[in-house]
Amino acid sequence: MHICSPFSARSLMGTEAKVDRLTLQRTQLSDPRVGLTPDILVLLTMELLTMELILIRRRQTALREKLKGSRKNSNANLTFEYTPPEALLNSNWFQGSRSARLKYDIWSVGVVMLELMMGSPHVFQISDRTRILMDQHLGGWSEQTKELAYKLRSYMELCILVPGISSQHHGSGSPEQGQFGLASWKCSEESFAHQVKIRDPLKIGFPNLWALRLARQLLVWHPEDRLSVDEALNHPYFQEPM
Repeated sequence: MHICSPFSARSLMGTEAKVDRLTLQRTQLSDPRVGLTPDILVLLTMELLTMELILIRRRQTALREKLKGSRKNSNANLTFEYTPPEALLNSNWFQGSRSARLKYDIWSVGVVMLELMMGSPHVFQISDRTRILMDQHLGGWSEQTKELAYKLRSYMELCILVPGISSQHHGSGSPEQGQFGLASWKCSEESFAHQVKIRDPLKIGFPNLWALRLARQLLVWHPEDRLSVDEALNHPYFQEPM
């Protein structure tokens, strides 16, 4: 069942704003390398979910140097479902500006919103056919590298990653951008809506145009181009009748 609405999405953003403005303290910290599973996601409240996602990221950042070299805290134990591109591709992403680091959380919120909008945890899943075609070109690659390639492909299908347009906002690519992949697609609102709809088990997708645009503005390749918390809270999607 699809449970995302302007009210629940605004609660998600409201919690993000609270966490950005407050210093959260806990007497006992769980292993910062342990993430949340999709099954748990659908059971948690919006506020708890968002806080946990943000705290996991912040504990990872604060304790990264302390944990370096520990075998039991290897990458095999990390959860990458909510990890933005800059963290997937650059292990030193946290050394950037504070404003850029805060956009990590915005991406995570965008993933959660897309999960709830689709009614499925498989936001960045590619088709079996695409995977088979890719595997023909990935022979000899490690499984970890293959998984990264699959995810980058899904970013391309959703117009998050547009080959040759790396310096521009996502969604601005031309129809010809499909030549870089195994199939062609257009980076437009209509094509993005279609990609989400076909991933939705109920084939419903976005309820309206504003929901689609908010999701796209949260899931932008370059962190500096993503909406801030305040910008997201003022998005027209939240002005829709409840």
